[in-house]
Amino acid sequence: MACVIAPSCGPEHRYPHDCYRYYPDGMKALMRWSGLRVLEADCVRGGSGFKDGSDQWGDCYCIVIKDPEEKPAVETKTLNRRQPCLSPMSGHTHSPFTIAKASSYNESRRPELVGIIERLGIPTQRILELGCATGATCADIRSRLTNTYYEGVELSEKAAATARGVLDKV
Repeated sequence: MACVIAPSCGPEHRYPHDCYRYYPDGMKALMRWSGLRVLEADCVRGGSGFKDGSDQWGDCYCIVIKDPEEKPAVETKTLNRRQPCLSPMSGHTHSPFTIAKASSYNESRRPELVGIIERLGIPTQRILELGCATGATCADIRSRLTNTYYEGVELSEKAAATARGVLDKV
């Protein structure tokens, strides 16, 4: 099971491509194309309360599960294996990897995600969070839901160091 969160709006940056906007219908199509069953897809409505300006991205989410009956629309052996779209952007001034984030970004919690997990009754025995920041969402999940193992991946070493005190593994 996975929850994919992606921006649906925000400033256009056009280098070398601007392919970051996903809406619920696009997420559903992509997940079905991948052979995953969509449980729910929607956009976060209204402000998240983050003070760092990240509300501008208007996140959409898609909760999926691997369904043994579903087959991908295209066999993986026929896909064109190219470098990821983001690799040429790493040195560009508008790259999401190089734009500085407000210090509050890494401490931001995702309470709407915890609410979705609660509402759908999604099991939380094992969680992998990509972009776990300092572990604030993990702390929320653990305070409200039963969880046995939580692992995270974080690009910022400073945020990851803090997350190591909250998550089982970073």
